[in-house]
Amino acid sequence: MKSLLCFLLLTLASVTSEVLATTVNEQKHFSLQLPQGFQVAKTSPVEDFEMYTISKGTQPYLYIYVGNQPSFPKTENSHGDEVSELAGPNVSIRSEWKGVQLVGREILFSVSNANGWPTRIHAWTARLLSPQVQVADRILFSIKTK
Repeated sequence: MKSLLCFLLLTLASVTSEVLATTVNEQKHFSLQLPQGFQVAKTSPVEDFEMYTISKGTQPYLYIYVGNQPSFPKTENSHGDEVSELAGPNVSIRSEWKGVQLVGREILFSVSNANGWPTRIHAWTARLLSPQVQVADRILFSIKTK
């Protein structure tokens, strides 16, 4: 019993420290906190926007669009999930819930830029299991626009 308790405490400590140990990742138009083992991959499918995928290994956790024409909200409520929304002058947040469980979240930032690009940063969580969506949500809420 004692060894089981020690094992559980060590496991919890390693999972907690993995999630809490973060580094700041600086991009041109935003920064965010990344837990250990996460990476950012940037693509520019066409000239007028950039896409970023935040992943751990091959598993995407978060997507970020930088440009002027975002698709917000990204997903329609097709799964019967409950949706809550919050809107302010420069930010809109949309959360999807299944009961009390967070299923996904997205944030749309309006940004000022002297040269007119970008005017929007849109970030959303990938479809993940509960412990993973919590990590993705933590990364999502660490985004700071520039």
